[in-house]
Amino acid sequence: MSEPFMGIQFGRGIFQSVRATLGKVILNVDLTTAMFHQTGSLISLCLEYLSGGVRQRSNPLRLSPAHGLPDRERIRLQRSIAHIRVQVNTPSNFQKVITIVKLSNVGARNLTFTQRNGKSTTVAEYFKRVHGRELQYPDVICAQTSSGASIPLEVLTVLPGQFVHKKVRPEVTSGMVEFSRLKPAERMGEIKKGLKLLAHGQSEYVRNKFGMGMTNPTSGFPMTIDARVLTPPRLYYGGKGTTGLVAVEPRNGSWNLKDKTLIEPRPVNRWCIVIFEAQDRFKPVEAKEMAKTIIGAFGSVGIQVMEADPIIHYANPQADISKVLREADRLSAGKHGDGKGPDLLVVVLPDLGNAEIYRRVKQVNLKLGGINHKPDPSSGAATDLNNPNHPTIVLGVDVMHPSLGSHAPSYTAVVGSVDSDVVKYISESRVQTGRNEIIEDLGGMVKNILENYMDYRENIEGKPNFHPKRLVFFRGGVSEGQYQQVKTQELQVIREVCRSLNIQPKITLIIVAKRHYFRFFPRDPSNRKEADKSGNCLSGTVIDTGIHASYGI
Repeated sequence: MSEPFMGIQFGRGIFQSVRATLGKVILNVDLTTAMFHQTGSLISLCLEYLSGGVRQRSNPLRLSPAHGLPDRERIRLQRSIAHIRVQVNTPSNFQKVITIVKLSNVGARNLTFTQRNGKSTTVAEYFKRVHGRELQYPDVICAQTSSGASIPLEVLTVLPGQFVHKKVRPEVTSGMVEFSRLKPAERMGEIKKGLKLLAHGQSEYVRNKFGMGMTNPTSGFPMTIDARVLTPPRLYYGGKGTTGLVAVEPRNGSWNLKDKTLIEPRPVNRWCIVIFEAQDRFKPVEAKEMAKTIIGAFGSVGIQVMEADPIIHYANPQADISKVLREADRLSAGKHGDGKGPDLLVVVLPDLGNAEIYRRVKQVNLKLGGINHKPDPSSGAATDLNNPNHPTIVLGVDVMHPSLGSHAPSYTAVVGSVDSDVVKYISESRVQTGRNEIIEDLGGMVKNILENYMDYRENIEGKPNFHPKRLVFFRGGVSEGQYQQVKTQELQVIREVCRSLNIQPKITLIIVAKRHYFRFFPRDPSNRKEADKSGNCLSGTVIDTGIHASYGI
């Protein structure tokens, strides 16, 4: 277990599954990581949640409305710790395990309830009379159960081993990623330790209940399978001080943009910055410096920013987000006096550093309708995508779900290419029933993109009656149990849309799964022809034999 961070601890364990693949059954073993609620004092856990990762002196009175705890902070804390199981430990040795449902809006000193004898008393008075000791922090809020009982936080201890299922702050997610990161050799070593710990060959349950035999797993571990490395396409950018294009040769999945500009940079005439952070933590002078950094980052790749002093609007992250963004739009329009909102709205979350700003510049240009680069049609995979005899449209589809327990809707989106170089994309998005994985209005979104594709080819590229002959459909966010459902429902929807538009492209469905436990390692991490400098497989590595899963699609 890691040290607590913002009320959460990270733990590492072993994942195992038996996979049915074509012609054989394989055992898949990998490391897994999870987030747990911080064990121990509930007051300490609550203070960690409220601290936002800022190390400061622990003062339990921060949990007292009478001493300044805002109601919005109490509600945020309540969302974080609801359904946590805690142990009640009182001076009179009364012990019981309860589940927290909510938090009181006043401290124990002011929280009253009616006793069985019909008399009213406060939680603090009751605690003193029954357990023979005054509360140390009578102004601190209480935890409440589903039965309506209210218990002072100071007598509650968080039980160990409780998973965090709810959405966490970005800082926690970053910490989780850092904790999970291991060098390939270290990961392989830990997986081997886990395999010995699982001891499958010694399991009577496996032998007697399933009738399965297993030789020593370590003797055939890991599997050796064939792989190939795709040749990356050459990329073209604009050159600074020149009118022609400059070629870039990607190496190991990266390339240098020094002295290069984007192919079609789009100018930003007016923009606005919304900062979801307190001014004492992200000072206005720092915000202005960040704006200069953004302008410089844009300029370095050819994007002109016409407004050097954008509106900088601070907002509470717990506020109504849509109202905050509309207010920022109104402020920007009012500044220019013409009723037009900003071309670009930059929303800043805590801990957004300069490196992240530079990384996002290229994404901004795409959203403004620009083009970052173009692939050389004669190199790498671009040979197929840019083939004029087989025009291709690429679609990407995903669903974003609310956190567990939330009644919020899900959001779906489709992006699709519209140009012959497959670098200019447009998007469609919808709101649908929460946690429904199958996209409800896939047909409408795909139809709009296909119509835009054909319109762009005819009116911008001058190719009338131009229809795609191939459609590549990337689908993300699908669990294994829904592969067949996606094939029978969503693929059929796309076919029907194509028929309605009198086109017949060959459709390729690719389901993209990122939350899997297959790990690949180069045979010789020191060989630069097989591994990168970190010891990982080379960028562009494709493994399409040896582990084919049979999902019936």
